[in-house]
Amino acid sequence: MKISQNAERKMSDSPIRFAVCSFTPLDIRYKTPKSYYMKIPILRLLALALFTLGLDHAHAADTAPSRVTVELRDGSRVVGQCLDKKLHFHSRLLGEIALPIQDIRLMEFPATNSAELTTTAGDVLAVSFMDSDLAVKTSFGKVDLPVTSILEVMVAGPIPGANLPGLVALWLGSNRGKDIAGTHDASVSAGINYIEAKTGPGFFFDGGANQILAPNSFDLNFGPGQDFSIEAWIEPSLQPPLMTDGILPIVDKRKTPNSMQCLGYVLCLVNGRVGFRMSDDLTDNGGEWEAAGPDLFDGKFHQVTVTVARNSKDGGKIYVDGQLILTFDPTKYAGDLSNDQPLNIGGDTCPGYYAYFHGLIDNIAIYNRAISPEEVKSLCPMDNTGAQLPATRTMRIQTGQPINDIYDYPDAPGRVRRRPPIP
Repeated sequence: MKISQNAERKMSDSPIRFAVCSFTPLDIRYKTPKSYYMKIPILRLLALALFTLGLDHAHAADTAPSRVTVELRDGSRVVGQCLDKKLHFHSRLLGEIALPIQDIRLMEFPATNSAELTTTAGDVLAVSFMDSDLAVKTSFGKVDLPVTSILEVMVAGPIPGANLPGLVALWLGSNRGKDIAGTHDASVSAGINYIEAKTGPGFFFDGGANQILAPNSFDLNFGPGQDFSIEAWIEPSLQPPLMTDGILPIVDKRKTPNSMQCLGYVLCLVNGRVGFRMSDDLTDNGGEWEAAGPDLFDGKFHQVTVTVARNSKDGGKIYVDGQLILTFDPTKYAGDLSNDQPLNIGGDTCPGYYAYFHGLIDNIAIYNRAISPEEVKSLCPMDNTGAQLPATRTMRIQTGQPINDIYDYPDAPGRVRRRPPIP
């Protein structure tokens, strides 16, 4: 089959992107499974071969299973570890593809075995799924899920990170508010954009009254003496708008009748530095600890973590980028933190407070234990799904909604380019 110039142009614009110049004087004839012949530039096929070899090399020593959340056509959900090291697809343009599960972020099945494949690099490709089933190790044993029963597969990545013991919930921008560790799917305000972050889209907050709300759940509340940890990756804007008391909320799970009373916990920035509050008594405001750590209004991504061993006088610890910056005594507030409010990401729960995050938040994790300093440090060079952070990145708007800030970091980390506000 002879390809038109328009078809060849579409091939050149294929969602699979390679760092190879597009020279086309040389081409070869490629026979598809339907016995059609296509002329494909040889350098493109060479790039595909190098791409596949690179993935094989990168994961040759990685035998850890990846955590998957599988949405089924009957409305069921299966969460577990994928036992298949590679999944096999067929693309009309690229032929057969075998991708390590770690390089897959999302598979959507509009038809029984026809899928839209999204990789961890952000590539999107229309494919056919060649395997007949997906093997998943679940809490009730191994199951082989027929492909015809699958609606969507979200991959959280290999151990470590997403599979640390005690992980209760994990929200990534790439999954649009779905909890890939549990069942705490969140609603995302329409004003929140998805912008390329570390290893995929993150949640971009423009400083307006936007928030992500996960429904109240028993395992997002912590009873008397129960330890817990909160971890997130954030990139506050260099010049955020003025907020009440300089607060930029990250995670807020409190009941707050007014500014002097609350029940629950909140992790936030206070004038650019990490702060934490928790209260086990609705008649007062609990304890507040503001870190004397670095000012995070620097245009860079940072890992922020609070771990609370509630019966230890030095059990409260706040970290930035894996480094301990504050130790505090949480024992005065060792009672029940439970309340009936949703978990709020990016918004403050206090009535009358205008406090909303401005910038990027991604990989928000809740643990039902105090993760160790070694675990915090081990997660610092990677996100919660275990993927290494790139040295540089470019952030792009993922939806059609306008925002005022365009970030561009490929050659100048920390730089912010602003355009005039949209009327």
